[in-house]
Amino acid sequence: MSKSIASIAIEKQDTMAEISYMRTIRTPDEYERPIFKWVGGKFSELPTVLEHLPHGKRLIEPFVGGGSVFTNAGFRHNLLNDINGDLINFYQTLQREGHSLVTLSYSFFKNYNNADAYLEVREAFNRGKYDQLHHAAAFLYLNRHCFNGVTRYNQNGEFNVGYGKYKAPYFPHAEMEAFLADDVLKNTSFVSGDFASVIEAAGEDDVIFCDPPYEPLPDTEGFTSYSGNSFRFDEQK
Repeated sequence: MSKSIASIAIEKQDTMAEISYMRTIRTPDEYERPIFKWVGGKFSELPTVLEHLPHGKRLIEPFVGGGSVFTNAGFRHNLLNDINGDLINFYQTLQREGHSLVTLSYSFFKNYNNADAYLEVREAFNRGKYDQLHHAAAFLYLNRHCFNGVTRYNQNGEFNVGYGKYKAPYFPHAEMEAFLADDVLKNTSFVSGDFASVIEAAGEDDVIFCDPPYEPLPDTEGFTSYSGNSFRFDEQK
């Protein structure tokens, strides 16, 4: 029995939708490295993560962090959230200002690689003395110059990690350029808010990759202070 024109049109529409939801799969040697050092980053686990990540219309990350997953997952649309407003400001500023942020960030790396300058930048950063562009550059500088690359805040929301004493901190120029060259950015939204509200925004054909801070095991050290407040066990539920 021959198919009707309507059924053929529906099949074609479904096929086109399926194709449009296909992710661009990268091989490990094509992975983009993250711009930031980030506790709990998933770059080393990408082959496993991407293997199990389904195709979909949009990727939603309630805890985007260092961004290794979304930059390599190949979704055409992304909704990316993090409670750390400094991190999201950086991503938004890089998305908006482009090479102006790259150039300014490099000047921070070039001119402020000593303990006194680090403390001055950290003080200005914590006191809100920078505009959005300089604040973003300072955040990258602090992340790459602080001890062990740990982004940590006290209860007052102040970045409180000490100077790392690196002779030549790595400037992620190639990583920032790769970020800017990615066409996915045109359809990517960065937000800073509650993870639950971002999850609730998910619709049909959205894929959620949820990678929250992990509750430390009893009698072990752990890290959940990615912002001024720690991520609590009841939030894991």
